[in-house]
Amino acid sequence: MSATTALPTGTVTFFFSDVEGSTGLLQRLAADYKPVIERHALIIRECLAAHNGIEISTEGDSFFAVFTSTPSAVEAAGAIQQRLASAGWPPGGNVAVRIGLHTGAGELGHDNYYGIDVNRAARISAAGHGGQVVVSDAVRALASGAGFTDLGEHKLKGLDQVEHLYQLDVEGLPETFPPLRTESARPNNLPTLASRILGRDSEMARLVELMADNRLVTITGPGGIGKTRLALEVASDMLTRFERGAFLVDLAPIDDAELVLPEIAAAIGMDFTSGDELAAALEDGPRLIVLDNFEQVVTAASALGSVVTRAAPLKVLTTSQLPLRLAGEEVFRLHPLAAAGDDSPAIELFAARARQADPAFDLEAHRLDVAGLVGALDGVPLAIELAAARVNVLTPGQVLDRLGAGLEVLKTSRADAPDRHRSIAAAIAWSYELLTSAQQEVLAALAVFRGGATLPALEFVVDRDPLDDLAELVDRSLVRTEAGAIGKRFLLLAPVHAFVEDLTIDTAARDARHADFFADLAAAARDPLEGDSRARWLAVLGDDHDNIRTTLDHLLAAREVDRAFNVLGDIWRFFHSTGQLNELELWLSRVFAADPAGAPTRGRTKALLARAAIYYWRSDWQACTADYGAAAAMAEELGDRRLIAESLSGLAGGLGNAIAMGRPIGDPVPAMTQAYEIFSELGDTANMASIEMGWLMLDAMSGPEPSIPDRARLERVLDLYRQAGSLMFVAHTQGMLAGIDLMERKYADAYRHLIESLDTAEQAGDTYAMVQAVGLIGYTAVHLGHPQLGARLAGASRAAGDGMGGQWTENPFIRDKAE
Repeated sequence: MSATTALPTGTVTFFFSDVEGSTGLLQRLAADYKPVIERHALIIRECLAAHNGIEISTEGDSFFAVFTSTPSAVEAAGAIQQRLASAGWPPGGNVAVRIGLHTGAGELGHDNYYGIDVNRAARISAAGHGGQVVVSDAVRALASGAGFTDLGEHKLKGLDQVEHLYQLDVEGLPETFPPLRTESARPNNLPTLASRILGRDSEMARLVELMADNRLVTITGPGGIGKTRLALEVASDMLTRFERGAFLVDLAPIDDAELVLPEIAAAIGMDFTSGDELAAALEDGPRLIVLDNFEQVVTAASALGSVVTRAAPLKVLTTSQLPLRLAGEEVFRLHPLAAAGDDSPAIELFAARARQADPAFDLEAHRLDVAGLVGALDGVPLAIELAAARVNVLTPGQVLDRLGAGLEVLKTSRADAPDRHRSIAAAIAWSYELLTSAQQEVLAALAVFRGGATLPALEFVVDRDPLDDLAELVDRSLVRTEAGAIGKRFLLLAPVHAFVEDLTIDTAARDARHADFFADLAAAARDPLEGDSRARWLAVLGDDHDNIRTTLDHLLAAREVDRAFNVLGDIWRFFHSTGQLNELELWLSRVFAADPAGAPTRGRTKALLARAAIYYWRSDWQACTADYGAAAAMAEELGDRRLIAESLSGLAGGLGNAIAMGRPIGDPVPAMTQAYEIFSELGDTANMASIEMGWLMLDAMSGPEPSIPDRARLERVLDLYRQAGSLMFVAHTQGMLAGIDLMERKYADAYRHLIESLDTAEQAGDTYAMVQAVGLIGYTAVHLGHPQLGARLAGASRAAGDGMGGQWTENPFIRDKAE
């Protein structure tokens, strides 16, 4: 570094840069990393010198420099990004550098710059992304000759003052980046896009204008035209404008219009209760919701329109193959990419995707064939991408030959097919015709699933080992994969899914096998959902939630009501533990309505237990005990000892809690006694422990005033739960120990037990126990001298509980005792 006396003072522009993802770069390049990073450093030093920048220091791959001229600093930053972009890095060695600039006071001390402006410049650089130049408002004001994109106001880490940031527009380089990594980055669930969108600059600009002036915009167009990708690009570009964030709601797995509003509610973190409450929740500030693939649930448009009308700050961007036809809707029709000309957007897209399939692909050697190919595909993006994916085994000319052999017939075989369907149908049909009959069968089987399939599920539906065919379909980009709870999941792209569904005439056998698999899955989950492997099973059922919905729909349509009862009775804990009791109630109401007074069966009994549990967790003791009582009577008629015990145990719990809440409706002792006897016969330690817990709580409630439960007895119950491997009830019991601590004003002990309960509940995947623990931790924090923290935790617990469809209304063991 230069001596202190040689460094400029006064107003200067600070420059910071570093390589994004340098650790991954090092791992990929290994021994080749050093020359690449040295070349990057040479480029930066040459550009700094050419624009009179002064290098202050380097650390690893980062640079700190200073300029006396702000325009020179901006020019240097742009030049660096242009040279890095055109440097021709080796495969896997692309160097992406983020640069931050800020103009402020150049104060010297101890042979270096110090002060808030240096820190601000460093934080601005850290907020950016590789290939991006982020500058402060001070830089923008002093470099009026450059072009900038407004990124909005941001709170930088460690700095109190909000900074208005801008992005330098560098000619010839990408202009769209993910949201800045700042403390004020908006909440969102938008996916990280693996590559930039091509050929849609004017469409993006127009959509941004439409979104600024309208509250509901619908992108329409045929399947495969790129509606989803464009919507995501626009949402990411506009994210900073929405204080409450931007959220993607993928409706592809949904074919029930009644589930659209619940899906929106889930995306923003609340459980759906009604359209009115959803609209009220969406009134809290500016928010963008992207609804993808609306065409298959278009009958939900009216309900959506009502929510949009009442939630004034909300803006909605929808993708659909047809307009929603709502008042105030602005329709944006997305057309194919321009295919004419040697450098058309369609050719650019093909070349980019072809290089992903084959890094050695040479566009110039095949330009004429590529031009003919994208023209034959009508510039439809998905069709182009499917064709480009084949260059690993075919030349573009060979692809074009195969395209001409069969697509014209398909395009003209259905005179009633809308024009907007023909190009993508032809592209998918061409790819489909390249498959063997066995591979086509696997595609047809995958079309039965919603939200993807595990390999065992797919194997069950096709009734053979599909692995080799599946691998080929993944290689051909007709099937995509994603990580699941038990290995990879396999999904069809939405246009391929629609094509295969239309092509397949008779799906009855596959639908039935699909329902068989998930009914069996539900039965297999029943016992583990009460044990120490419940977290894994909750994840498994979460992955296949949409398939379970499809199964229930199938069973209802086929009038297999008792099987539907069984499914819901087997997995009600899934809905409970994940805070979705309202959806469980919806399904139960549908199934009971389909057979309101049927004969006693195990399935109906289990469904009564599931419905009783909903009332239990809503503290509706009359309805709860009525259903438990009905289930007990039905189980007696069936002679099912376990179901008798489970029903009586639930009945005793409801009656006991009614007493605890000061609203007695019956004596729980007979039910508890009989249930304990049966569980003892069955050797069911976990349920025996639950009865022991019931006795303990009843004893504490039996006097004129509630007393402190016996700690030693409660700890014995905890040991029983641990022996049984019932993590869920371990968590609940740890929470009860904390309740005793609170009643005895032992707040430090209560805090310890509550943290244990929270950790155990997280291991068990029990949302309810976690919410209860957080609320009590908040209560404890107040007594430990942290009232603000306590209030925040208590508020968070209440808000979460209210959104889950069921919540204890009060805690009798803390009420009046710890005050």
